[in-house]
Amino acid sequence: MQEQSPSATSPRRGWRRTRLLAGTLAVTIGALGAGLAVTALPAYAQVTSSAYTIGTPSGAVTTVRATPTSVGSGAANTAFSISFTSPGALAGSSSSWISVAPSVALGSAPTQASIALTGGSCIQGGTAGVGGAGTAATTSIVIYLNSSCSIAAGSTVTISFNATAPTSNFYFNVTTSSNDTAAASNTITVGAGTGLSAANASFGANTTYSISNVPIAGLGTSGTTAVTLAATANGGTGTIAFSTGTAGYTVTYTPSGGTAANDAVTAVSPTTAGPTVTLTLASAIANSGTLSIVATGTNPAAGTATSNTITVTPSGGTAETAGTLTFGNSVTNVTVSPSTLVAGALATYTVTFKASTAVAVGGDINLSGATGPTNFATVTGISVADATANWRQVTSTPGTTSGSITIALSNAIAAGDSITVTLAEVTNPTTAQTVADFMVSTTADSVPTTAPAYTIGANGSTGIVVTPNPNTTGSLSTYTISNLKASANMTGGSSTIALSVNGPAGTVFPSAASSYTVTDSTTSSGSGTVATISGGGTSSVTITVPNSITSGDALSLTIVNVINPSTASSAYTITFTGNVTGPAPVAAFPGATTSYPNGAIISYAGTHYVFAGGRAFGISSQSQLAALQKVNHAVIQSAASGATAPTSVTPRSGTLIFTRPINGASTIYVVGTDGELHGFATPKQFGDGGYNGALVVTVTNLGGLTVGDTVGAGGAALNALGTSADGAIVNSSGAYFVFAGGRAFGISSQSQLTALQKVNHAVVQTAVSGSTAPTSVTPRAGTLMFTRPINGAATIYVVGTDGELHGFATPKQFGDGGYNGALVVTVTSLGGLTVGDTVGAGGTALNALGTSADGAIV
Repeated sequence: MQEQSPSATSPRRGWRRTRLLAGTLAVTIGALGAGLAVTALPAYAQVTSSAYTIGTPSGAVTTVRATPTSVGSGAANTAFSISFTSPGALAGSSSSWISVAPSVALGSAPTQASIALTGGSCIQGGTAGVGGAGTAATTSIVIYLNSSCSIAAGSTVTISFNATAPTSNFYFNVTTSSNDTAAASNTITVGAGTGLSAANASFGANTTYSISNVPIAGLGTSGTTAVTLAATANGGTGTIAFSTGTAGYTVTYTPSGGTAANDAVTAVSPTTAGPTVTLTLASAIANSGTLSIVATGTNPAAGTATSNTITVTPSGGTAETAGTLTFGNSVTNVTVSPSTLVAGALATYTVTFKASTAVAVGGDINLSGATGPTNFATVTGISVADATANWRQVTSTPGTTSGSITIALSNAIAAGDSITVTLAEVTNPTTAQTVADFMVSTTADSVPTTAPAYTIGANGSTGIVVTPNPNTTGSLSTYTISNLKASANMTGGSSTIALSVNGPAGTVFPSAASSYTVTDSTTSSGSGTVATISGGGTSSVTITVPNSITSGDALSLTIVNVINPSTASSAYTITFTGNVTGPAPVAAFPGATTSYPNGAIISYAGTHYVFAGGRAFGISSQSQLAALQKVNHAVIQSAASGATAPTSVTPRSGTLIFTRPINGASTIYVVGTDGELHGFATPKQFGDGGYNGALVVTVTNLGGLTVGDTVGAGGAALNALGTSADGAIVNSSGAYFVFAGGRAFGISSQSQLTALQKVNHAVVQTAVSGSTAPTSVTPRAGTLMFTRPINGAATIYVVGTDGELHGFATPKQFGDGGYNGALVVTVTSLGGLTVGDTVGAGGTALNALGTSADGAIV
């Protein structure tokens, strides 16, 4: 490959030009006020530490499925069933237990008599077993296996119970004594009316149908003892075949203002299985009550129908539609992994699943995440890979809706194939929440499968760090607790701080007061060895501070001779009660996200990386770092404790990289939509492709990325338009646009175009006739832009994770935030984007690390 001409492609020349512009930044936003109001925490507030780990925890159970999938709000005596696969063996002889916890408290606790467990050789009623009595509460069910229970690894386990449903959508978390990491079920939706679901929606399956909260109306004063269920096909002739024996039905009747109770089924007619069945009840039902019914039967056979509507009719009363069931096969082993969980951030979503049914060329993969919603309209690239058949297709077709996306297949998927879908620049839900409705289906596997729940916007850390040394189970350990802060004045000899461990039982705090030391890093006189405690000998203790401590002081605690619990888990935390809190909230480190800043240099526990296109490229020596900093002047930032460098992320398409300042190699590469590197053969090829030489990112190596064909072999797919590169200037049927962060900013006149081209020398690219410019896409978080060359406005803006523009008040603020002045993109206008708080008002959430800005050094 030939060396690029400095006049056409030199990133250093571009840096000097843009850095000078950044250096002349004027303060165009009014001065900030004296400060933000701070509300002091009340005395004896509670704060909980970040999670810490004891031992080597096991993973989660898999394929958690809950039925019914929909229930009426507060529906009494609803029959719930939660099934999962246990990766580890469970047995009563080893005091094994299973915990099922709803994300929203149930309306009533299940009775011990209603709880049943099946799996392996285990059939058990109630919660009591070898390890203890267990619990049956509105917030959790803990079942200890009895002595006869033995569940082999890989077995399917089912927990069944009756309880009143919550009044809002919820899901269940499952853990076991062998699997302490919680696994979430699908979401159960809660509505005002009747709920209907099937335990298995596959064609021809023998299964259970759950109907809840059916209102009773239209009866005479004497009521009735007969109820008819009827299944009607929609768009086909195949219907459910309800079973004929009384053992196949459970009916729960709740009279108006009364208590739910089982109403025994004494007879079933007709005597042959079919779509209509009449149940004779032992006791009469009356108007204004409700019915919940669990029925067994067989789903329609493949190809004969796609759905059935079920109605429930009390004899002589009003027919009520219970709902509609959709039948078909489902994909399995679904997972979804956003590269960052920051609310509103752009993220790479990796979705995996296994196809149950073959999908032909031209079929679809369907993804949806309505809660939030998960916004697919910002997607800039999609990869579908079949690990079984070893093929991959790549498309840059963006999503069309905020809550769902459909991907057309150009290759066939065989039954049993393992599929990975990667979507670049999905926008996370904009508010903190648990997403428990991310669903996957295909044209052939048409019944959606829900992925395990994940939490958006959760930092996962309160900033209070607990470090046990050693952290092995059952060992004698020293606990160091750091990052505490006094939230009010404390008086030596009288003020107290209480500590209580959350998580599996077994932690024992020492009973000797001399085992506890308080260190006040702000005012040394506040430090000292504790003289008085209460408690100890258990997982809870209260210490009396030995000396007076001033509000706002930074504190740490050291506790020797703690006995670690015997259960390995990553879910241990300590709750503190007293005049202490954690540090001021900080923005969550973005993790492996597509919006990492180009040119960022980030230190992960002393190991440095430089970022390009969201991928971390290792810096192997001090000499490499020194060579890099000769051309990259961004201020180094530090990653949050425990963060991992995203060294395996596929860089964003359109990213330009080279290693010449490090090793003299002259080739510039662009990342294509296929995730591979494509080198430019000549300076002319680079220029004709519409790329901006000022935006080439210096990296230390190619990070093990595949080097594909040269740019010339890739055609239009590898020009600046095809890769959506920053700084690309595009002519779309006579209308001109400049790109920044994936968004197209309109160029309204020839004079604007002329002014832009004085600072942006990219060759204009021509869009395909009929294509639409992405003028409403939310720009990638961390994108830097300004309009000064166009209209003289001096303010530089960064796109925050909220999608708004945040202006820098001073050049120092820009530099201290870790931004790289070489990577400011000149645009002609702000494109109608909302201008939010200044960067200073946004604190650490709006520095180069918090926004994952191009050019941040961390």
